[in-house]
Amino acid sequence: MANTGAIIAARGVGPDNGVTAIDASAEIVAFSDGSPVRLRQNGRLAKPMGLEFSVKTGDHVPWESRNEQHALWHAEMNSGVVSYRAQPHTLRLVMEGRRASYTPDLLLEGVDGAIDIVEVKDTFEEKKDPEYTDKLNRADIIYHSLGWSFTIVTKAELEAEPAFSEVELLHRYRKAALQIDHMHAAQAVLATGPTTLKALRRILPPDPVGLAQLSAMIVHRIVGVDLTNGLADDAVVALPDAWAWPKPFTRVVH
Repeated sequence: MANTGAIIAARGVGPDNGVTAIDASAEIVAFSDGSPVRLRQNGRLAKPMGLEFSVKTGDHVPWESRNEQHALWHAEMNSGVVSYRAQPHTLRLVMEGRRASYTPDLLLEGVDGAIDIVEVKDTFEEKKDPEYTDKLNRADIIYHSLGWSFTIVTKAELEAEPAFSEVELLHRYRKAALQIDHMHAAQAVLATGPTTLKALRRILPPDPVGLAQLSAMIVHRIVGVDLTNGLADDAVVALPDAWAWPKPFTRVVH
């Protein structure tokens, strides 16, 4: 383990928000190579878990629930995400004089250099577990002191249509071999600015080959596609670093 952050003083610490300097201080601990900090242990539990190969990052990424797996699909196919890691670090903090720890599910690195920490939940009811909710709120303070955002995403949001079915479909083709002629043709179309998905698909072969090439160009960051409304004809297509891409998850903790 190597520390990626020393003791971190949160913003807004003071009597008005009920958080003391001790309560708000924290230490972020992570492996220097970016490996997940939590070991995958299934044992006798009937709990789905596995490894997802990411073409975007060139590595396998672990998941511990179907919701986490689906979050990885969104991160892989979202053009605003340059890279991502699962269980990136453990946040060691103090709450009312007691030590606590929190390990988020995902860290996303955006096109603009922004960092988004993501917690993936089946459902999230703030009043159901006040102590856990308080820990998330404290984590949010720490992350914002670093200039990071903190997002909670639920199963319903992950599987919202029409985006989810299209992300799932594209994800199946992510390992397709990228053909150079299709790549050059797409780059030529985008050289003068953004276009629509309908226009881009005119230069690609019919499906399923065309869909496979589209997926490969997205994960290799040759083109970017706004999949907010799925594979709609009017979906924005642009060079991946030349557009304000929407985040894959938008429920930000406050």
